[in-house]
Amino acid sequence: MAYASVFCMYEDRDAMLPIKVVKMVTMGAARAFHMEDKIGSLEAGKLADIIVIDTKAPNMVPMYNPYSALVYSAYASNVKHAIVDGQLLMQERDILTVNEDKVRQEALQFADKVRETVIASGEEVR
Repeated sequence: MAYASVFCMYEDRDAMLPIKVVKMVTMGAARAFHMEDKIGSLEAGKLADIIVIDTKAPNMVPMYNPYSALVYSAYASNVKHAIVDGQLLMQERDILTVNEDKVRQEALQFADKVRETVIASGEEVR
């Protein structure tokens, strides 16, 4: 989101207002995928993917305009809760549907295999 608005921020601030950016990445994205009847806005009968942002985080205050704060200030790390298609996937930043320790361990094991393959090929590993 920020890329779209920052691009215009230095030339013409009115070219891409934060509320327009939010509409672009929600309803606009749904239209781009020809799925506006299923996603893009919170309405009865549509799939509901919702995130809750920690608005008390240092990077989010002061908040004069929630759209500006979301577009210019929010980070992925500000997401506290995530609900996808009505299912709570993350609560208080804890992922509920995936064993993070297991995924981390598998990634480290895979990295070891990659490192071994690179070394076996004669490449220098730093």
